[in-house]
Amino acid sequence: MTLKGKRVVITRPKQQTDRLSEMITQLGGIPHNIPTVEIDSVPINDKVMEPIHRIAAGQADIIIFMSQNAFLSFISISEKIGLKKEIKNAISKMQVFSIGSKTRSLIISKGINVEGVPKDYSSQGLADALLKHDQHDKIIAIPRTTNPTDYLIKQIKGDYSEIIQFPVYETKLPKDTTDVLQLIYDITKSRVDIITFTSSVAVQNLFKIAEKNRITEKLKKSLNDGVVVVSIGSVTKKTLENFEIDVQVTPSKYTLEEMMKSLNRFIENDNE
Repeated sequence: MTLKGKRVVITRPKQQTDRLSEMITQLGGIPHNIPTVEIDSVPINDKVMEPIHRIAAGQADIIIFMSQNAFLSFISISEKIGLKKEIKNAISKMQVFSIGSKTRSLIISKGINVEGVPKDYSSQGLADALLKHDQHDKIIAIPRTTNPTDYLIKQIKGDYSEIIQFPVYETKLPKDTTDVLQLIYDITKSRVDIITFTSSVAVQNLFKIAEKNRITEKLKKSLNDGVVVVSIGSVTKKTLENFEIDVQVTPSKYTLEEMMKSLNRFIENDNE
């Protein structure tokens, strides 16, 4: 078991740690769930309701779900405002795209067909898939988090009649940062072997907490000196590099399974 005895930190939101914890345990590692991100609902105001009403009225041609969180939050809000039936009917007539096989499976399980899933599970892969089609007269809807990266919008801007991007959930700092502060302390004391990041916001929040407590430089040095840093994809890797962190493991396919396979290979090679 390649991870035998190694302490592996998971920074995902607490409701999304089970599968990764299981994979780490199967490889002999000791998973430590220390979320640097919390997921919360957004206020149901005009900024949220207006786009959903437009979608329900058939005023969008394509809808993109970037994550399971985006889909579940979108459906939940639609139900709360009494548009569940209308939304399902409207989406059945739209082109539906998603990132990742897990998101696709979730959407299909709700009786909704998914037309496109890019081979590259990233904003770049999705942009490439969308730009293969002539969509200049189409309106595209993208329910997302309150603080999304702007990469996708930059890539497809100008290729659609209108892009309706709106928040359906929020990613934020944990209310209680005690565990994250302890994690930072443990990293500086060489008590962490591996740390995994599956989103840019997980990275950003870790450093926000470090900066608030004036230990950013010490955290950077400790991460680079003895911790195997694992990123699920290129965008998260770039975020880490922007904080001057060396990333040892990034899979070519952006899934938890591929991330763990890549980590496994890295550890095996490192032990040779």
